[in-house]
Amino acid sequence: MYLLGIDLGTTGCKSMVFDPLGAILSSNYIEYDLIITPEGIEQDAHAWWANVRDTVTACLSKGNIQGEDISALSVSSQGIAFVPVDSNGNPLYNAISWLDGRSTEEVKIIIESVGSDSMFYHTGKNVNPCYVLPQLMWIKKHRPEVYDNTYKVLMAHDYIIYNLTGRMVTDLSMASGTLAYDIHEKKWMTDLLDRFDIDSNKLPDLMVMGQTVGTVLPNVARELGLSSKTKVIAGAQDQRCASLGAGIDKGIFTVSLG
Repeated sequence: MYLLGIDLGTTGCKSMVFDPLGAILSSNYIEYDLIITPEGIEQDAHAWWANVRDTVTACLSKGNIQGEDISALSVSSQGIAFVPVDSNGNPLYNAISWLDGRSTEEVKIIIESVGSDSMFYHTGKNVNPCYVLPQLMWIKKHRPEVYDNTYKVLMAHDYIIYNLTGRMVTDLSMASGTLAYDIHEKKWMTDLLDRFDIDSNKLPDLMVMGQTVGTVLPNVARELGLSSKTKVIAGAQDQRCASLGAGIDKGIFTVSLG
C-alpha cells in the first residue's frame, strides 16, 4: 500500500506517491500565477483544486499506480491565504493571498482595541495585514455581500480537504495563522471575534495534524483515479511540515528562507 502527499504552495502544486519506507515512486508539479488586482494579491481557488486534481492524476499515471493501492493521503499548503465559500463550498470571492496587504486600517483597529502585546501573547504573532482576521474584517467592510453570504472561511489546506471529503476543517498550525486562534487554550478566540463583530461560526472546525478527516468522496475518487476507501488525513501548514521533515525536536530548530 502507498501514501499520497499533496502540497499546495504559493506558486506551485506538487503531488508525490511514497512507499511505506518513504521512497518516492512518482511525482508531478504544476506552477501557477498570482492575481494582481487594484485591491491587492489574490488567487483563484478553483485553480487550487484544478491543480491538485491534475497533479494527482498525472502522478498516478506516470508511476503506473492504481488508485486502490493508495491507502491514505494528506495535504500541506501555504498558510494564511483563504477563500470565503458558501454552504456548498463554492468560492464567493478570489482567495486573498498571504502576500496581500490591503487590511492596514483593520490592523490599526486591532492594535488600538486589543494591543500588540496581548495579541502576541494569545496568538504568537505580530498583528500584520497578511493574517486572516484583519483581511476578514476588510471583506466585511468593503465586500459586505460576500461576508454575509459566507458560510465558512477556508484556507488552502482546508479548501482541498473539503473538496476531497466534504468536511470543512482546519489544522491547528493553519489556525494559528489567522490571528483568531489562542495557542494556549487551543481554540478560536470567540470573545476577540465578537469584539470586531466577526461570526466565529464562519471559521472551520479544528483538528490536529494526523487525525483522520474521512475518506475520499466517491465522485472525487473517480475523478482523481483514487479509491473511495482512501483515507484523508489532516495535514498542516507547509513550513511546519518542512520543519518536521527536517527533524525539528527539542533542542533542534530549522531556518526557512523563502
